[in-house]
Amino acid sequence: MHGPPAPAVPARAARPALIHVQPADPEARVGAVPAAHHGAGGAALARDELETLYIGLVRAYHAPLIGYVHSLVPGIQQAEDVVQDTFVRAYASLPTVGGLDNPKAWLYRIATNLAIDHIRRGRRVRWVSLDRLAHVLRGAEGPGDPAAADPVRRALAALAPDERTLLMLFAQAELTAPEVAEVLGITAAAARKRRQRAREAFMLAYRKAAGP
Repeated sequence: MHGPPAPAVPARAARPALIHVQPADPEARVGAVPAAHHGAGGAALARDELETLYIGLVRAYHAPLIGYVHSLVPGIQQAEDVVQDTFVRAYASLPTVGGLDNPKAWLYRIATNLAIDHIRRGRRVRWVSLDRLAHVLRGAEGPGDPAAADPVRRALAALAPDERTLLMLFAQAELTAPEVAEVLGITAAAARKRRQRAREAFMLAYRKAAGP
């Protein structure tokens, strides 16, 4: 089964027209974008090199980002829109960002901010992959147990938005603590501590949702 097509490299002349969602400074809310991307000898990368880099990012991260964003926003089409905006923003930022030591965390930071903006506008959150989250957080029911879905959904709804986002970065996006730290603009130690607190909050909410 084929997933949605990956976005093409924006055409140079048409690129501004593709930016149909422009939330205010999404990168600034969860960590500064690193400073200038340079090639060998400190020279800025040529446009062809930037487009080659961009194509590589799309091929590597488009499908995983769709899955992650779809766990946050209602509907696959909306997830595709957010991911398209993520890559448009990434393409526009490539000439000014740093060496992309961790492009995965950089892209997830942009996608998370855009998804949060989308959620705030719609006031709705769709948490999918509940079986995986239940399995990762509780280790009780296996990934195929449908009985876990409703309590997990209610437990997630009871969490603070930042707790839900952090848990999905770990459980759905499968980021490491250092990667989550980079996405959220915190230290790895803080990410681990917040994960523990969020897990405890989830387990408490789950017990209430599941009943006796």
